Amino acid sequence: MNEILCANCKRIPPEEGKKKCRPCLDKNNASARKYHDRQKANGICIRCGKNPSEDKWKCQECRKKDIRDCKDYCKKWREKHKENGLCSGCGKQPPLPGKYYCEICRDNLNNLNKGYRDDRKQRGLCIQCGEPTQNEYVRCDKCLAAQKELGQKRKDKLLSEGLCQSCGLEKFVEGQLNCETCCLKGISYSLWQTTSRWEELKTLYEKQGGVCPYTGEVIRIGVDASIDHIVPKSLGGSDELSNLQWINYWVNIMKWDRPEEEFKTMITKIYSALKARNAVND
Repeated sequence: MNEILCANCKRIPPEEGKKKCRPCLDKNNASARKYHDRQKANGICIRCGKNPSEDKWKCQECRKKDIRDCKDYCKKWREKHKENGLCSGCGKQPPLPGKYYCEICRDNLNNLNKGYRDDRKQRGLCIQCGEPTQNEYVRCDKCLAAQKELGQKRKDKLLSEGLCQSCGLEKFVEGQLNCETCCLKGISYSLWQTTSRWEELKTLYEKQGGVCPYTGEVIRIGVDASIDHIVPKSLGGSDELSNLQWINYWVNIMKWDRPEEEFKTMITKIYSALKARNAVND
């Protein structure tokens, strides 16, 4: 059986997945770096070597071509791994529900995109297409219109399917546009600046049996359930789970920043006064 050798030197087996051996690859990379450095120093595009560089080291025409080629390649890559049920980034792990990427690749991609956006924002360019912006926003007028249209289409599609407008995975709560999980995540973020503790709020709700401790009525998350601080924060109460309870939204408005005992006393006085008034009227 003939051994496969490097396509350049014909002496050493190539690197895995490559046609050339490691010494030849290193030599080519070093040569390419020298060429790129020389072109950048002269203000010439490193791709075509002709047009003046307008965006660091590539001309506008080559940059647009790279973006088109990258989009086509990424589309084919995503479709291939989607068929196999794998992450579109690493192609090794299953993706997050309803997403293209696993958690690690999603975080890496977000950090990379943040760097690109910050760089373009500082230079007054659209963070999406890289074109100069003529408004006070971080996107150009064309990208703003496209983003608005895309967002509206997504909302209309999710609404017709009865799915949450935030995650698009679960059915939304009656009378709301978000599912119960997304409502819990929103409350979790407002309390602890993180969405990861939403399950603790869910457990607290189940522990109460989904019932308001003041009215005895069933309350629903995302509809009429509201988180209350047993000891108000204005009186030194904390955001710890032991100081929280689910109560009716309108009861929470009435309780406001009163201590629990003071609120119960006020409710008793109201009830006694109404009972006495009804007795007089009868």
